[in-house]
Amino acid sequence: MIAIITGDIINSENYAVSEWIDILKNYLSKYGESPKDWDIYRGDEF
Repeated sequence: MIAIITGDIINSENYAVSEWIDILKNYLSKYGESPKDWDIYRGDEF
């Protein structure tokens, strides 16, 4: 079975990317590898 779940970092423009990008990547890496299993696109959407 394949599912697509998307997300968006709300109000990300109020924070430097360096404040949240590594946290998001670390969390998503628990569920697979980028870009095979997950990807961050358009800045703050995944």
